[in-house]
Amino acid sequence: MTKTTKKKSDFIKKMLDKVEVVGNKLPQPVTLFAILMGITLLLSWIFGGITVDHPGKAAGLLDRSGNPVDSIEVINLLSRDGFQMIMTKMVSTFAMFPPLGLVLVVMLGIGVAEYTGMISVALRLFVSKVPKSLITFSIVVAGMISSIAADAGYVVLIPLGAAIFVGMGRHPLAGIGAAFAGVSGGFGANIFPTGLDPMIA
Repeated sequence: MTKTTKKKSDFIKKMLDKVEVVGNKLPQPVTLFAILMGITLLLSWIFGGITVDHPGKAAGLLDRSGNPVDSIEVINLLSRDGFQMIMTKMVSTFAMFPPLGLVLVVMLGIGVAEYTGMISVALRLFVSKVPKSLITFSIVVAGMISSIAADAGYVVLIPLGAAIFVGMGRHPLAGIGAAFAGVSGGFGANIFPTGLDPMIA
């Protein structure tokens, strides 16, 4: 390794270490969600009652009911009607959240695969078969192809990329970045036909 390459590698490692330190100082996910909920409630109270034209109004877009989109009104969630809407639609909103079914199924599958040792064996095979110089490239390509399974790449491949990089003695954030770049970049530009292609066509 040349001095220039070593210096560049040290700089990247220091930068990733700083990102990790900042990330570790963030509150727990539950606390973050509570903060975001509070911000959403506060913004709804500030902008409650304001009506704006829908961006698709001029293009003649239709809503889910088949009616032409008209305008959007901000609902004050801290009002009586807003609170009632939150309480009455909480279950349906949670159940109709599109990624929910996929996430639950993937979590069950990953749990079984991890408990049986399949993931660790697959990781060892992956690392042993692919040359170290091509690991990053392989993760990015796998991320591009993963959009065949809809959002599974975000749920499965990103943490998998971190685990592979840790196994190689490299920074996990670099693995997360490579996997995220592949999944996001290839989501609408896969080399294989996906469920998105018929909708675009």
